[in-house]
Amino acid sequence: KIHLFIMNTDGTGIKRLTFAGRYNSSPSWSPDGKTIAFAGQDKGHFDIFTIGVNGRNIKRLTSARKRNGKPSNNESPSFSPDGNHIVFTSDRTGRNQIYVMDSKGRNERRITVDRFNYEKPKWSPRL
Repeated sequence: KIHLFIMNTDGTGIKRLTFAGRYNSSPSWSPDGKTIAFAGQDKGHFDIFTIGVNGRNIKRLTSARKRNGKPSNNESPSFSPDGNHIVFTSDRTGRNQIYVMDSKGRNERRITVDRFNYEKPKWSPRL
């Protein structure tokens, strides 16, 4: 199992944040430093979650399915510079496309519509 940990910049104060799921990856800090978004593998697929840096308030933000009804993989979250949105990839259409949602997991919308596969989207530091 792979879990998320945080620590101080000098390597002290190591703290394990995640205790569930088989594989937790792609952490992204919120701009205010209070929340981390990450991709967590649960029941054979990945969804986007957030967790407080205190290790509390874990919340699943995605749960989309593919057209065949199987769960999709939602991965590589990245907070917007203002912390109000999260960009991520999802294979719900059969290819990894880029989606955006608000930081609470609402108002998901696809922003790429083509035949390409996208990986690890990141916000520009400027709005």
